[in-house]
Amino acid sequence: MGNINALRTDLDKQVHGTWFPYEAGIELKIARWGNEKFLAAQRQIVEQRKVVLNAKELTDEQRLDANKEAAAQTILLDWRNLDDDSGPVPYSPARALEFFRDPELGAFWTFVFLTSVEEANFRKARLEADLKNCSTS
Repeated sequence: MGNINALRTDLDKQVHGTWFPYEAGIELKIARWGNEKFLAAQRQIVEQRKVVLNAKELTDEQRLDANKEAAAQTILLDWRNLDDDSGPVPYSPARALEFFRDPELGAFWTFVFLTSVEEANFRKARLEADLKNCSTS
């Protein structure tokens, strides 16, 4: 039998994020897709773009870009160990959006998106297990 408590979500981590390893030692602090901050930002961005574009609806491409902008503000919250040819890259939502929009960094966007939509990544049981593993290291 499965224990219902293993399915509980850490509501704080959904909004404030948790750290995930990426590649080459990079760590990303990612919140859950669809959290209330994301939805509010997404609505605002979509409505602003409709006004600017004088459009009733956005195209799929415009909606994807609006999602990337909302995610840069509310889903990818920080990073560690990320640098470029000039050295360490300080985190900012503007820089995150720049990376999300870069076609050569499509895998970066995909990782952030897929990690943020994976319900199991934000379960209390997973986070508690991660904490135990960190304390024994």
